[in-house]
Amino acid sequence: MKFSNSMEKEALEGNIEKALLAMSLPLTISDLSEVLYNLTDTLWLSWLGAAQVAAPTVSWPPIYVLLSFGNGLISVGYANISKAWGKRDLDEAKRNAGSLFLFSLLFSFIVSIVSLLFSGEILKLMGVPQDVYPFALIYFRLILVATPLAYITIAFSVISSSIGDAYVTMRVNLFSALINAILDPVLIFGLAGSPRLGVAGAAIATLVARGIVAIYCIVLLFFKYNKIRLNVSHLALSKQWTKNAFVIGSPLGIHRASNSLGQTVLVSVVSAFGSKALAAYGIGMRIIDLIQTFTSGLGRATAVVVGLNLGKGEKSRVIKASISSLKLMFLTLSALGAILIAFRTNLMEFFSNDTEVIALGSSLLLYSAISLPFFGLFFTTYGISNGSGKTYFFGILSVIRTWVLRVGVIILAFAFFKIQANDIWEILAISNILSGAVGALWVIKKRWLV
Repeated sequence: MKFSNSMEKEALEGNIEKALLAMSLPLTISDLSEVLYNLTDTLWLSWLGAAQVAAPTVSWPPIYVLLSFGNGLISVGYANISKAWGKRDLDEAKRNAGSLFLFSLLFSFIVSIVSLLFSGEILKLMGVPQDVYPFALIYFRLILVATPLAYITIAFSVISSSIGDAYVTMRVNLFSALINAILDPVLIFGLAGSPRLGVAGAAIATLVARGIVAIYCIVLLFFKYNKIRLNVSHLALSKQWTKNAFVIGSPLGIHRASNSLGQTVLVSVVSAFGSKALAAYGIGMRIIDLIQTFTSGLGRATAVVVGLNLGKGEKSRVIKASISSLKLMFLTLSALGAILIAFRTNLMEFFSNDTEVIALGSSLLLYSAISLPFFGLFFTTYGISNGSGKTYFFGILSVIRTWVLRVGVIILAFAFFKIQANDIWEILAISNILSGAVGALWVIKKRWLV
């Protein structure tokens, strides 16, 4: 069993900045492939109308709410597996990987089944517009069916990334996105002899792609993956793993659940301004998601580099990695934000020919671009808390960002002022700036390293 690879060696012994960038590249591409799922759906469904393109917009936030706490617990894999790998304890790494894989399956099956039973009620509670509701219900239910399959891929990605093998994660996710991209127009528009399925076709394409890749990941993890191959004996939820999952993972789960629930509330708020505002929000956020793949990739790379070096006892390298990550994140997202400001209207016109949708979406992209560097600092804080296992501060900061700086301010604005959709965009940007600045200060003070 070979522990070392060039990427892992760079993280433990080489240039920190190079290690972060080298590891973040495949993770960014991997996250980009996930965004392409939603972006592909948005692109093709926009040809059918505003109500159809809004279906994914209102469906994904409740899905993220239902599964986000489990995602937070699964994130404990970055700390547990990378630390075990860093100190060269292969048995411990395998036990943690097996526990993570089993938990992912159990959690996703339970949540998906319960959510399917109440899918209609969930969308009604969100106040989804009547012209959007029938399309959203079809899309929502089919994506819930595909969720356990997605979790197999997520578990494999966490395991492989935690041991410094980010390229296999990238290949798996690109393969999945490619299948979805091919099937989407075929099933949506009824090409090549297929029935014209519309919104349902987009969700079915996702379901098929998830299923094929899930099978591939199982074959890799249990039969073909040379770095860390599991067997049935590793599929057990030990007391220690479960304890660590809840102690370390709960704050991250709260962060994800809080953020996802907040997104659901925001979709409900935007819904009050009509289907065109909702379409603009959906398209705008898909574009922002493309840029934030770098944010997520560098954040995850930071978690792995921090975890590996903590496992080896290299605290000085951990500190250097954290500061380097802050700098790289802020400078890169500043440049990307400037590009987004320059081309925001052109990007909206690519997805819609409705002048109102384009105007609202362009405004959203402007405010988002201004706050992007600070959102990057916020996500660096997430990566460091994840890799170090010191997750409580970030969990609290995330809740404040979502429920005080966003939802709380929006409620007050509705109560005392007559606000428009553009005012919502401004509130979101300010929340990113404040939370990013506070997160960066926490990282610099290094209390998480004590």
